[in-house]
Amino acid sequence: MDCVEVPSVVVVVDYHLVVECLSRMINDRPEFDLLGTASDARSGLELIRCLRPDVALVDVRMGGSNDGLALAGAVTERGLGTRVILLCGCRDAAAIEAALAVGAGWVPKEAASCDIAQAIIETMAGRSAMAPILKSGLLLRGWPAASRSAPAAPELSRREAETLGLTSEGLGAKQIAWRLGVSEETVRTFLRRAYCKLGASNAAGAVAVAMRQGLLR
Repeated sequence: MDCVEVPSVVVVVDYHLVVECLSRMINDRPEFDLLGTASDARSGLELIRCLRPDVALVDVRMGGSNDGLALAGAVTERGLGTRVILLCGCRDAAAIEAALAVGAGWVPKEAASCDIAQAIIETMAGRSAMAPILKSGLLLRGWPAASRSAPAAPELSRREAETLGLTSEGLGAKQIAWRLGVSEETVRTFLRRAYCKLGASNAAGAVAVAMRQGLLR
């Protein structure tokens, strides 16, 4: 019988009850392998450097600061290959934008364990951890009011809607460009126009508004 390789995961969170909850969720699922846990960014980075897990679940705010963001950035800069999923507050738009900026995935801290597990699966498949959270409706309920200031009936062009829809499915600019037969810069232009029309500053906010307005299915 062939041995099936399962995604390896580490948890870096400074609150022991959350660590216990996440560890239990991972250990209860045979499709994941929990390699270890850490309670701060410094030891978390060392854990990732030594064990090279496939995925790291990291609290964006540890010790009262954005240590999780610094950890995610360091993992990328050092080329460690671990995919970082940051745990952000549903209403913490600044942290979510920063997570996207450093190339990390993210899920709301309020997400159910099944959504977090699905985010790991999506991340391992090369898709955005954001997609299942958007589809679950959790982000739509918790997104900050500032992002809900879009016009009542924004009109997106067909290409803008297509691009935003593919973004919500977890595709990156390169994949979308290939799918639509356009350049990556054109994809970014479509997204910028969609953001402007929807009154959003990033992909998560734009998709949330578009879904709430019924512009995306």
